Amino acid sequence: MIFVNNYREPIELAQGATTAALSLPDGDYRLTLSDAMSTRWEIVDASVSGGAATLVRGLEGTAPQDWPGGSVIYCAVTAGQLNDLLARLNALDGGGVLPDGAVTDMNGSVLTDAAGNTLITGS
Repeated sequence: MIFVNNYREPIELAQGATTAALSLPDGDYRLTLSDAMSTRWEIVDASVSGGAATLVRGLEGTAPQDWPGGSVIYCAVTAGQLNDLLARLNALDGGGVLPDGAVTDMNGSVLTDAAGNTLITGS
């Protein structure tokens, strides 16, 4: 997951759309869609390659919606990301439950995700 400061751009997106053109570097992002008045939101994952994004819609308890002209997409830390980070830190400290698919080594010092990628290495 990549974070980028101050990313925000206008977007129009139909309720069932799963692709969009985004001006982000290649990578995987957690993004938020909002209407012009910030009265409703949708959280999405975006996998960007060459300016084309494949979207996974309606994450973290939000629903896929129609985003007409005047809507925006932006990068902001979400409650789901913070809760996952806290769970991972607590697991390393021995005070929490590991996220689904995450494992530690025999000493509990290396946390990996389900794909085996090292997330955190303790001392």
